[in-house]
Amino acid sequence: MGTIIGGHISLESIMKSRSRKILHIYFDKLRLETVKRSDFHFPEKKQYERITEFASKYSVPISYLTDSEFAELTGGESFGGIAAEVGERTYSDFRTVISENKNGYFVLLDGIEDPFNFGYVLRTLYTAGVDGVFLPERNFLSAASTVIRSSAGTSELLNIASYNDVDELFAFLKENGIFIVATAKTNESTDIFAASFKRPLCVVIGGEKRGINKTVSKYADKTVSIVYPRDTGISLSASSAAAIIAYQVANRLDSPPRKPNYSNRGAGRRPR
Repeated sequence: MGTIIGGHISLESIMKSRSRKILHIYFDKLRLETVKRSDFHFPEKKQYERITEFASKYSVPISYLTDSEFAELTGGESFGGIAAEVGERTYSDFRTVISENKNGYFVLLDGIEDPFNFGYVLRTLYTAGVDGVFLPERNFLSAASTVIRSSAGTSELLNIASYNDVDELFAFLKENGIFIVATAKTNESTDIFAASFKRPLCVVIGGEKRGINKTVSKYADKTVSIVYPRDTGISLSASSAAAIIAYQVANRLDSPPRKPNYSNRGAGRRPR
């Protein structure tokens, strides 16, 4: 049996990326009937239409479950009445990702183990415009359903590559002229808000408990850190730190720092 994932965002991200094989789709029959009868729920009606059309096009079976059957399948989660059984995620080879993005902005995640934090970090990296993420094979999204939901589906949209030999990965990065930036608090680290960056580069972000390991840090061309205005003796969560790092690097990749671009935000009020 594959992995059960829930919610239309998770499912539609897989439909879009084709990162996993969708084996079976499940609808909560009562929820579906309620939406169909309603004079409202227009976004939900569209969700069901897109998913049903996809299932028809790619011959994915759909089952209509009772409330109790759906709850048993999902472990009690409602998931908006939409769930699916999916296969294992496919990953890119790091050589391919690097070769196809000669001027890329890459991130290597090292030691982020909590699946919620991991998902939040992936969501941040996707929205920050990262071209590729490198993960060790042992860190392969084992809690897939949690990671997909906490990342709002972006874990399936990101170009994620695996490696099992970190020395081989960094050798290939160096061969391709990619600048390595480690994030760690050391006596030699530079305040990230005063640092400059240029493509191509790979930023290494570690977990909040252990940070990045020495094997990884020895390859760094530059080390940066977040300087806290208040000395508290504690650190930010991995997801909070990753958000600051990813966006600060993205903003400083151009010279001078680029202005925010809201052209792809769609309908809605721009922040003032």
